[in-house]
Amino acid sequence: MSERTKTAIVPAVKAGDSTDQGFGSLHQVTIVGTGLLGVSLAMGLRAAGFSGRIVGVGRHRSTLERAEARGCLDQATM
Repeated sequence: MSERTKTAIVPAVKAGDSTDQGFGSLHQVTIVGTGLLGVSLAMGLRAAGFSGRIVGVGRHRSTLERAEARGCLDQATM
């Protein structure tokens, strides 16, 4: 038998809603992998009203720079 992993479920938030309603005490999200999926997640968080800090971790400086330039990340690191 395989072990089950615990997954945090964040409630859906409509754009324009207060961040306290959907994100509670969540102040920072760190996304490992800042390619298409990671940047899409960051953009989705912002569209949903997340006002906390989004940190991106990636392997390629060029990908991180593009994500920062588009305003998807507050901080990028390798």
